[in-house]
Amino acid sequence: MREDRPETIGPLAARRAALLVAIRDGDVRRAARAWSRLRIHGASLTADESALGRAARREVGHALRLARERRTSTGALAPAP
Repeated sequence: MREDRPETIGPLAARRAALLVAIRDGDVRRAARAWSRLRIHGASLTADESALGRAARREVGHALRLARERRTSTGALAPAP
């Protein structure tokens, strides 16, 4: 490696790092996104990473369903196109 260039990591390592940081920080949305991106690129995940990623996606999905339910129950209209 040349001394004038910083060492870089590959895209899969960067995505795995993003997943671990999001999990550590408790950022469910970022964790769900990072987990999905890792799965798209075929990364082999540990059982713990897979379980945490699935839990994050499940939590995001649940929040979306609740938000939609609240919107329809309050009669709020969607913005006009």
